[in-house]
Amino acid sequence: MANHNHMIPHRALPKRKKAFFEIKTEKVAALGEELDLVYAEAGPHDGGVVIGVHGAPATHKMFKKMAEPLVEKGYRVILPNLPGMGWTPMPESGCYDHSPKHKADIIRGLIEALEIEEIQMICGHSMGVHIVVHLAALPSVIDKCKSVCFLSGPGVTPHKRVSPWSLYKYICYCLFWLCNIPLFGAGLVYATSFLFDAVGLRGKTKMSQVYSVYEVALFNWEEFAQDLALLRDHGMGALVVHGDNDWFIQLEIAEDNATRIGVQPENFVWYKDGVKDVADFKDDVMQRAMFVKDGDHFIFMKQADILTKEQLSLLSAIQKTK
Repeated sequence: MANHNHMIPHRALPKRKKAFFEIKTEKVAALGEELDLVYAEAGPHDGGVVIGVHGAPATHKMFKKMAEPLVEKGYRVILPNLPGMGWTPMPESGCYDHSPKHKADIIRGLIEALEIEEIQMICGHSMGVHIVVHLAALPSVIDKCKSVCFLSGPGVTPHKRVSPWSLYKYICYCLFWLCNIPLFGAGLVYATSFLFDAVGLRGKTKMSQVYSVYEVALFNWEEFAQDLALLRDHGMGALVVHGDNDWFIQLEIAEDNATRIGVQPENFVWYKDGVKDVADFKDDVMQRAMFVKDGDHFIFMKQADILTKEQLSLLSAIQKTK
């Protein structure tokens, strides 16, 4: 009888590439409760801390291209996933209302849970900019935070995609509550998700896409202006980044944000085809604005090279002031 138990040649399995981000869960004290928050982290534990705050709908993954050069330079990058986004669950108690102020309090809780004593920069993309400003202005955070970075963010007045504001706000409230009606809501969420996809608002879940519209309706423009003024008066370092081809938020909004946080007109610079129109900023300039010709709402992903160059420049200047 033939022996079929011959040796099968061993084939080495390819090594899996180590994931760039480490995904962690932390219990944070926020909104009067203890909540589970999922966040991504990369870089050395003893590196200068850079926190990234996503917009909506979004997760930590959108910051990967921005995070890689920062980690390479020794920074510790921390990227929380806010409730309903990524893997962070919605609090079952109903304590969370999706507002920028509630999100800021949750990230404050993460900062305290991780015992972070100094933050080199807090970055926010899109709606995350309102969260960053409220967060950095908190009494427990303002002295820890050395700078903020606004990536294609809204300002102190409604931008073109949410005007007229009163009508937009009413529609958002109605849509949100209708989507929470049993059975009917599930169908409405599914139907409206195609509209969100069409304009680029793609969340991890279809419900997160609905949340993204509702959260804008909870913006408090006046409080945002007050907190911007507080950061300016505190001498907070700042980098405002925007493209002139942003479909969501017009350039004038970003220019106004830059002025309000203390950027002087001579420190407004432009990039065209990856080239800056003036020399590099001086080290004593702590408030800066960077505008990108033909840049859209996702500069931090599509043109991360020029963004991180300016982030590292400001971070270096901050280190020299110590």
